[in-house]
Amino acid sequence: MENFSAEHLLIVFALTTFAGLATGIGGAIGFFVRRTNTRLLTFFLGLSAGVMIFISFVEMFASAQRDLAEIFGHVRGGLFALGAFFGGIGVAMLIDRLVPEESNPHETHGAEELDAPARVVPAGEMRRTGFLFMLAIGIHNFPEGMATFAAGLDGLALGVPIAVAVALHNIPEGLAISVPVYSATGSRKKAFFYSFAAGLAEPVGALVGMLMLFPFLSPALLAALFAAVAGVMVFISFDELLPMSERWGHHHVSVCGIVLGMLLMGCVLAVLKKKKKALPIFAGTRILARPMNEKLARKPLFNEFGDADLLKKRMINGNTTNLNDFNNMKYKWAADWYRQAMNNFWIPEEVNLGQDVKDYRRLAPAERVAYDKTLSFLIFLDSIQTANLPNIGEYVTASEVNLCLTIQAFQEAVHSQSYSYMLDTICSPEERDAILY
Repeated sequence: MENFSAEHLLIVFALTTFAGLATGIGGAIGFFVRRTNTRLLTFFLGLSAGVMIFISFVEMFASAQRDLAEIFGHVRGGLFALGAFFGGIGVAMLIDRLVPEESNPHETHGAEELDAPARVVPAGEMRRTGFLFMLAIGIHNFPEGMATFAAGLDGLALGVPIAVAVALHNIPEGLAISVPVYSATGSRKKAFFYSFAAGLAEPVGALVGMLMLFPFLSPALLAALFAAVAGVMVFISFDELLPMSERWGHHHVSVCGIVLGMLLMGCVLAVLKKKKKALPIFAGTRILARPMNEKLARKPLFNEFGDADLLKKRMINGNTTNLNDFNNMKYKWAADWYRQAMNNFWIPEEVNLGQDVKDYRRLAPAERVAYDKTLSFLIFLDSIQTANLPNIGEYVTASEVNLCLTIQAFQEAVHSQSYSYMLDTICSPEERDAILY
């Protein structure tokens, strides 16, 4: 990691702490939910479920799927994302089974139980639900803390808006924790503590990332982590939030909350993506989109000040050294394709075309013309490819992708040589020149 001043690191850490502790703001909203207002409680539980489901599928899982597909290819990356997603669900189910409970939280209770003075919702259910909420959102906030911290290291002009963006969507997460806790216990302190504790995961994530994890982080690891966290949040929504929102019989109120939660989160994401103009590609995390009008820059032949850090590598407009490091490749799909393509070539002159010469002479005149023009066109295409691929490579700043372009240029040269060899074999030199030129 680069050397930064202590003052800069403290400012960035403070930004990350601000973003994480915004869950406490959401927790404070729970103070205004009255224990006896079951319709309002139903609405907020549905709202929380809508927010969590929407951000899990639309933002977190989709982002992880794109990143893993970019690294491993569409099929393998998609399978890895699915595996991580359902692995997260499996972990949440395991926690659901192992966390001690004094009563079954999935049994339906009437509204009169909520209004009962001695026992509204069982304390064991509150601890269990609050623990699951805090765990899922805490795990979610942990890598977010590292991402926010990394954005701040690149500059406060980028770090501040990223921190604000993360803080905005942490507010409804704090609400998702505080509402059931406050409604079950009537304790503002407990509701605020649970939401506040989940937010502490972000500065902890930043601190751990700074001290320990930065040297070992990979884009694939954090992309898989986001997919797993999405699975955890989806499980909690379907296993806890939605059943609880239906408990008091206000079905349509619950549905309205779910829809409004999804709409609210969709609008927030749309506005944030429209407002921001840059994204730090940090460990495969996509908070916002890169500008589409970013100008392409030709890379230097060698850059002694280039980034050797895998986490900072970009396919286009990266700060590359231009060295081929076979032990430090970000895009695994490109490295695998390169090794496979190394064994996929032939020597044209070793191919026996004796039967082709006989078959060519049996063709009708019109068929010969079609055959000749097809060969000529293929020679033209592969010759252009051979000449143009190095031009594309001048703008590609991922060495493993450049290796693929290099081996492809070699194979295009072999292809054009093969078609030319076919013309040389079946035609006279005069016929060959007439066909080719």
